[in-house]
Amino acid sequence: AELVGFPRCNVLPGIFEASGLCRTRLLTFHVESGRAPAGEAAVVIRPEHIIHVPSGSGAHGGNGVRTGVVRLTENLGAECVVYFQVDEDTLVTTVPSRLAAELDLGAKIQFMIRADRLLVFDRNTGARLGRVRETVDA
Repeated sequence: AELVGFPRCNVLPGIFEASGLCRTRLLTFHVESGRAPAGEAAVVIRPEHIIHVPSGSGAHGGNGVRTGVVRLTENLGAECVVYFQVDEDTLVTTVPSRLAAELDLGAKIQFMIRADRLLVFDRNTGARLGRVRETVDA
């Protein structure tokens, strides 16, 4: 998932708990699966499934809105690729170039992750697991 396409997919390490929860540093969620997953997970987030929340939109904090710090931008004409840091994780997303003006290096970026679009894999076997059923505020 990290090697195919541009920009690359975001891959977060996760752990399955006995309760059926999967925890990453950014998200905690339940996975619908025919079997109870256990052990390590790889959680894949495509760049287009990280939604930029423009400043002044009124969305702050709750409802899944998170904040990161812009580390690099690449203007590709109609869109801009944005690399940003959230704690120990570097994520990548795309935004329309007209919105990129507020995303200077070091600026804060607000974003939401489309949890319904996450891809979850068993890190040990590589098997894709079921869909994300619900996220949990961690």
